[in-house]
This record gives sequence, structure tokens and C-alpha cells, in this order.
Amino acid sequence: MKTALKRILKRIFIFIVIAFLVYLVVSNISFFRDLTRRDKLTLIIDTDSAYGQDDLMAIIRVLLAEEAELEGLLSAQWRLSDLDNDSTVRLNMDINQSILEHFNQTSTPNLPGSASPLIHIADLRRTSNRASAYIIKRASETPAGEKMNLVCLGPVTNLAAALTTVPDIAPKINCYVMGPWYEPSSRVWNKNEWNTKNDLDAMDKLLDTKDLDLYIMPATIGNDLVIDRSQSYGNFPLRDSLFDRIIENWKLLDLPNDSIPMASLSLIQAILHPEMSSQKQVVTPPENAQRKIHMYTRIDAARMKKDLWDAIEDYGKKNR
Repeated sequence: MKTALKRILKRIFIFIVIAFLVYLVVSNISFFRDLTRRDKLTLIIDTDSAYGQDDLMAIIRVLLAEEAELEGLLSAQWRLSDLDNDSTVRLNMDINQSILEHFNQTSTPNLPGSASPLIHIADLRRTSNRASAYIIKRASETPAGEKMNLVCLGPVTNLAAALTTVPDIAPKINCYVMGPWYEPSSRVWNKNEWNTKNDLDAMDKLLDTKDLDLYIMPATIGNDLVIDRSQSYGNFPLRDSLFDRIIENWKLLDLPNDSIPMASLSLIQAILHPEMSSQKQVVTPPENAQRKIHMYTRIDAARMKKDLWDAIEDYGKKNR
């Protein structure tokens, strides 16, 4: 009787030990997965990907980066450049969704932003803007002493709306903007730039928000990164549906030469690889609240381009 009881107790003890070991393994896997995720640079990208070519390549570069994680894609309006089209946000979302599906990232949020510039939004609190709501939610959830990273590759309407609705989120955000012209040598600003003039009030809101850490890649500098259309085809992977579509679209472009400016890609590369760029603090334009912001003053376009082709080449090898 005692022998049988001992065997039963021994089995129970072994079962408990095994269950405990399994728990330790599973919990540690989860711990290290979370630790690895925290070590990655997490980015939320607000984009007008349906206009131009550089945003598309910028998003692809983030998705190919092992050191970064795309946390969400938001769609920015560009209504003033196409007054007959009230669906610019939907066009962005369709492209964004196709990219996410191609890279098996369909769990990544793909959210619509405001369909109109900031000045035309009558009541921000009553207007449905899922992109702004997402920015507010994520910033509010960010622990004290930390900041979320928001990259605005298009007009900054969605962030400006979020800051207007809930100003207290500003200290929780690192905002990277593909923005106005700026000449470092003369310190002269020029807001007659595509993203800026598509919502000038929104850009002014960001410049005026003193608690917002703002990093600007001026078009003056970002456009130094140029891709040769014809030569790039040989760098794309063969028989890849996404890159095949890019080639088809690029062949239809009416370009004065074969060069495609990649300003938005230059901003992403500067974020992923700080050593490929230089920045300094500058004072905001005289018509805005006077404060210091971060301005990119130089990029290493050759290294940025090589890094892009290397990342695409590695992707092609893994997906043969």
C-alpha cells in the first residue's frame, strides 16, 4: 500500500516539476520576444503613398529592416493637389493594404485620416478621423519618460488634428516630417513645398507646438537621394508581384530624365541609420512660435541608396 502511494506521489511530483519547467520555458520565450520587440525601433508612418513614388519605397525599406518594426500605417490627405478627388485617403489605404498583404503584415493597422486639410475641419471632436484617434491613443498609452515615433511622409493633417484635440500628447511624441524647404547656409525657410502647402495650417500647428520634438527632413536635402529608373530594375527581385507592379508604374512615369527623387526614403534611412545623415538644431520660421527644432542638414545619398539595394537583394534571396 505504501509502495503504491509512493509511486503516485512520485508521479505527481514529476508532473508538477515538468509543468513548472514548461511554464518557465514558455514565460521566458514570451519575455525574450517582448524584450527583442522593445529593442526594435517602432515606427508609425503617416503617408500619402498614392502620390509620388518615394513613400512606397520608404515603407518597403522599413518592412525590410530587421532593426525596426512598422507599428501602423496612417493615410494623409492631399486634397488641395487634386480638388476633384475626395478619395485621396482611400487611394493611399488601398496601396498600403497591398504592401502589408505582400509582406504578410495584415495585422498592422491601416487607418484612414482626415479627408480634408485642417482648416476645413469644422469640429475636430465630432469628425471621424481614425488616424488622429490612433495617434492620441498610442501617445496616451506611452509610459512616462518614453516617446512614440511618428513619421509623417505627407501632409501633417492627422497629427495636427490630434494635437488640436488633445494638446497634452505633444511631449509623448517624436515626430519626423518630410517638410519645407530650408537652406542651412542662409537659414532661410520656404514653405512653398508640396507636403507643406497641402496643409499649411497643419504644418504651422506642429511648428508652434513647443512640447513636440520635431525632426524635419527639408526637401532641399531629401531630394539629394535620387534613384535611376532604368538601372533600378536590375536591382529588383525577379517574379515578385510587388516589385513587378512598381516596374510597370515606373515605366509609365513622364520624367524629364530617368531620375526619381526619393525624399521620403531619405528620411526613413536617416531614422534607421543616423550615421548616414547630419542634423542640427535650428530656430523655427519667424512667423511661428520661436523655438528650436531638429533639422537634417546633410545626407549620404550614396550609402542610403546602397543600403536600399542591399536590403532588397537580401529580401530577394530569402524569397527565391
